[in-house]
Amino acid sequence: MKSKILITLFITTALLFGYKSNAQLPHASIFVHALYASALDKNSQAAYNGGIGVNGGVTIGTSRTRLVGTIGYTNFFGAGSVPDLHYIPVKLGFRKYLPLTLHKVFLQGDLGAGFLSNKDDDNTSTRFAADIGAGVHLAGFDAAVVFDGINTPHNWSTWVNFELGFNLGF
Repeated sequence: MKSKILITLFITTALLFGYKSNAQLPHASIFVHALYASALDKNSQAAYNGGIGVNGGVTIGTSRTRLVGTIGYTNFFGAGSVPDLHYIPVKLGFRKYLPLTLHKVFLQGDLGAGFLSNKDDDNTSTRFAADIGAGVHLAGFDAAVVFDGINTPHNWSTWVNFELGFNLGF
């Protein structure tokens, strides 16, 4: 089942983010987003009361397609006796600005590792993490909705992130 999900995600990413080489100067930017996370799956909804965090990274590529590297931190607030969960994702992916939108609307997909720990102990674990989302870039600001997933031992923990922040190009 896990391999089918990975293959489907890889094929979808390849189809959405096909690269066409043009003789253009590279575009690069640095971004920082604040985020609110809301659980989508039943297990995460029962265990956590949402989360807040921040992520940042760099993009480099053409005006339409960019390689993206991100790192972040999210604190998921435990419900009842469940301790808070700390999540640090480190991911690489692609951002594709859609045609006919003046390079303002984008789709983005990322794959990487998620480092998990909880507030009550020193145990950490590393899990496969992936996300896909869409957003808009206007005058140095980004707003995005991103579906984020963490592969846990028994299932996928899935969240929807609402992100808002700066994206400064150079």
